[in-house]
Amino acid sequence: MKRYNLFFSVFIFLMAFFSCTPPLDMMDSPEYYFLYERDRFYADPLVFYDYDSLKPRLDIYLSIPAENILFKKTGANGFYEMKLNISVSLTGTDSSASILKNYDVLASYTEGEMKKISRESRYYFYSYYVNPGKYRLEIKISDNNAGKYYRKKNDLTVKNFSSDAYSCSDVMVLSNYNVSENGRKDITPLVTNNISKLSDVNIFFEIYSGNETPASKELVFKIKDSKGKYIKEESADLVFADSVNKFFRNVLSRSEFIKHKPEQTDFEEFDPEDRNFGTLLLEIWDKRENKIIASKKLSVLPDRSQRPQKMRREQGIH
Repeated sequence: MKRYNLFFSVFIFLMAFFSCTPPLDMMDSPEYYFLYERDRFYADPLVFYDYDSLKPRLDIYLSIPAENILFKKTGANGFYEMKLNISVSLTGTDSSASILKNYDVLASYTEGEMKKISRESRYYFYSYYVNPGKYRLEIKISDNNAGKYYRKKNDLTVKNFSSDAYSCSDVMVLSNYNVSENGRKDITPLVTNNISKLSDVNIFFEIYSGNETPASKELVFKIKDSKGKYIKEESADLVFADSVNKFFRNVLSRSEFIKHKPEQTDFEEFDPEDRNFGTLLLEIWDKRENKIIASKKLSVLPDRSQRPQKMRREQGIH
């Protein structure tokens, strides 16, 4: 059985060079953007199957824009200090095992480093083995310098990957996908799932097969807009040659999704109750069985990154 340790080390290596900023329009028009203004940080929980432990594995990717962190100047050395606490709570709704973890995150930066990271995000990754079942995930980030905290909650269903002839992991959207001359694949997760600045939309997912001989499936990749209309549909025959099969796929080009990206004029008529505004939904279908095996919500909200960003720090710009 082939084993790959593909995206974990790559993510840690590349995350220092990857930056993202939240949509600037939400600062210009908070009355229209109260749904998105809550995104003081971004979280992307993904479930895969770990064949070494024969257990599902919950991977949590976090992204915190530096502009949402208060950096406190410490003494005469001129350093700016960040003090965060990250709390991860996973509660099983059907008597599954629960997880409660707290992580203190401390870091300090010089004035020059602060100028560099002002447009970047801080990235964190946590992984846990879990049992199949339904869970309530709560992530709380406390900024100890600011005396504030921010919270996100998600309902998660962890599949029993070993119960079916084949099963699919969650879908990871990629911000970076490169293939070197020797075939090495370098990838970085797009934690925000906001595809508005991507040139192409690439995804990564795994298929787990219990068959001892290679098998194939015809899968259909569908993209649905916020009104429920399918805007793209594409089929592919995928071969499952191993117990763990890793797939990379381009599901949408920029020229395709730019047609469905909201323009500034649309915001004047934006209904705050429309929680699907500015989103697309990716669905992966098993064509023969006519069922969805995985899905992923994508944001296409405009991101005008040309506006100067604000850094929150004491004795600086607030």
